Amino acid sequence: QLVKLIDLNATDCSAKKLFSAFAIEMEKFSIPFVNIVALSCDNAAVMVGKHISFKNKYVQTFACPCHAVALIAHAACAKIPAFCDDFFKKIGVFINKTPKRSAVFQDFTESFQQSNHKMLKLAGTRWLSRHSCISRLLKYWDTIQHFLNEIIITEKSKSGEYLLSIMQNVDTKAYFLFLHYILYNAYFQAEETRIYLLQSKSFNLLTDMSRNFLKPEILENLPNVTFSSEENKKLLDISLGQECEEYLSYLTQEGHIDVVTTIRRNCLQFYITAAKEMLQRLPIKNKFLYKLKVFRSCTSLFDDDRETSFNDVSFIAETLGDFDKTGLKEFL
Repeated sequence: QLVKLIDLNATDCSAKKLFSAFAIEMEKFSIPFVNIVALSCDNAAVMVGKHISFKNKYVQTFACPCHAVALIAHAACAKIPAFCDDFFKKIGVFINKTPKRSAVFQDFTESFQQSNHKMLKLAGTRWLSRHSCISRLLKYWDTIQHFLNEIIITEKSKSGEYLLSIMQNVDTKAYFLFLHYILYNAYFQAEETRIYLLQSKSFNLLTDMSRNFLKPEILENLPNVTFSSEENKKLLDISLGQECEEYLSYLTQEGHIDVVTTIRRNCLQFYITAAKEMLQRLPIKNKFLYKLKVFRSCTSLFDDDRETSFNDVSFIAETLGDFDKTGLKEFL
């Protein structure tokens, strides 16, 4: 559980200063440092750098899974055409730039009998906000187009013309429908402790992602798979989500077959990049976290294989250090 948020002077956030502030709070709570066995944080140099960093005080260091997922999404989204990201970042700013534009947009949402919500802007510090921003964008897709047409006429806005031209590209909406389908994952955001599930859920995330583009017989070999291998991939049969697939069917009927093929190729590269990044950034192969599943209630209370449970607990204890193996076996 969250014990406390520590206030820091932003003018000095060195590793030494961070640790000093942390040590003071631990002393206030009478928590000895020997009780602190792990650290989960982002990849900032001050936290996990090779030289002077916060992590040197700890036994186990794990990347924050929320931050890791955000980095994975960022890397994978780079395989989607750049104009999508450019539009995504600019449209919210454009609509909310002036009170007049905000009021005009509100009028349009009311005219279309939609609930009035502001367009969300992607925040770099809200690591899992990308999906909610895309969801809001798709909800107001038609409204935004009408709004941009109005602004172009009344303000002679070149920026509005540029944004509208992107929306009128037949492939733009397809990419956002795909991202809306694939980016939703809020499991790593939780109030309760789930570290004993971190490895298994990371593996499940990789598996769920891979089902969309790998052949079924290849899935059995995860995570030991060469994702970019031509013989493992399935271009025409990759899954892009129901809404995106329906939209692609419409584009095919309209004669945009080449566009649809390009969209599928780019989305396939998204999948491949995401899978590679997951292997690199998530603890999918972490043996220590894998062994922590022994502390699940279904295992610790009902598993009859006590020998395996003992071996798992022993491995965890040996990794953390300073324990009595004989006494542990007698206890179990």
